[in-house]
Amino acid sequence: MSSGVKYVQMSDGFKVRTAVVSTEDELAIHLPDFISGARNSGLFVGFDTEWMLRDTSGSRCAKIGLLKLCNNSGFCLLLELHRFGSMPPELIKLLAVRDITYVGVNISNELEKLKEDYGLEIRTTVDLSSVAAEKSEYSPFCYAGCIRLEGLGYLWEYTQRSKPKGVDEELIFWLAEYPWNQFRENCTEKQLEYAVYSAYAAVKIAYSLFLFHRGRPFGR
Repeated sequence: MSSGVKYVQMSDGFKVRTAVVSTEDELAIHLPDFISGARNSGLFVGFDTEWMLRDTSGSRCAKIGLLKLCNNSGFCLLLELHRFGSMPPELIKLLAVRDITYVGVNISNELEKLKEDYGLEIRTTVDLSSVAAEKSEYSPFCYAGCIRLEGLGYLWEYTQRSKPKGVDEELIFWLAEYPWNQFRENCTEKQLEYAVYSAYAAVKIAYSLFLFHRGRPFGR
């Protein structure tokens, strides 16, 4: 896959602008559009990670390989953090912006791992599983605690009633051994869709919850 923008179609029909970013120069190209989209379409960014089981030398490891960020305008950055020699100042600043809220499901371990692996800290976060549980008396997005147990797949079904095409038994099996340290070189269309979907689902769900509660802040 090249460093250019690609459009990845989600199960709801929306085509997500997607860029795989491996260098500081690539980040500088795509970051202005990403920030502009976040500010103009609601200050939520969907957040997720994928861990790699092997590093670039082939040795076994347990380290985040891919940081996935998606804004509500439908622009997704797939950041291959392990390829950066050091963390770009622009990325550090983006994650520290007070008025951008990063949202995902069961993200506490990922936040800790980001700090441990790369020294990256995200200033403002909301765990959607906690929000849904807190709002369960009123919210249509929580039934019998399934959100906390099952994560984004079921949460997505409650909002769209449509399971993402990329999430099936074959793909779940593939995830266990996929070399995330070689994502750019090896990803297929289906794998790219999976990489995008969790961050995309998170931001869409967050915005739906935001509208459901009539624009009032939640989860803080």
